[in-house]
Amino acid sequence: MHALGIPTTRAGSIITSESTVVRDLLYDGHPIDEHCAVVLRLAPTFIRFGSFEICLPPSPYSGMSGSSNGVEDTLLPQLYEHVIKFHFPKYWQKFTENELTTEDMYFEVFKEIAKRTAEVVAKWQGAGFCHGVLNTDNMSILGLTIDYGPFGFMNHFNPDHI
Repeated sequence: MHALGIPTTRAGSIITSESTVVRDLLYDGHPIDEHCAVVLRLAPTFIRFGSFEICLPPSPYSGMSGSSNGVEDTLLPQLYEHVIKFHFPKYWQKFTENELTTEDMYFEVFKEIAKRTAEVVAKWQGAGFCHGVLNTDNMSILGLTIDYGPFGFMNHFNPDHI
């Protein structure tokens, strides 16, 4: 991905084992045994969209809630402040210089995250990259490709690939 100019985490190391797992590498119905491996990935942060769901109230459908439901008034402002200070400092500076209200700062950061996400997804599409599990736990707030399993590349356009 990096060589294709697509924002991504970087591999720091890889460890393989003698254990195997069955994988259908080409998604063509021909699974094979493949050695298991662990890849150490490096990034400025691994904060994901899902990191903010930790304080979700109970769902009216499933009854499930975030593991820190009930402390959102203290936890979320700390998470927002950390994210903005360290990963979106230009908005933090405008806030501290009274150029942005708290609400406006949050909105500007939200727009920046949405923009970066749209850009990385467009680059994925341009390279034929198909993310197999695209959910809030696999979406970086920095617009990086952070999760590589399962995934594939289309060799030719096939609208029924996924």
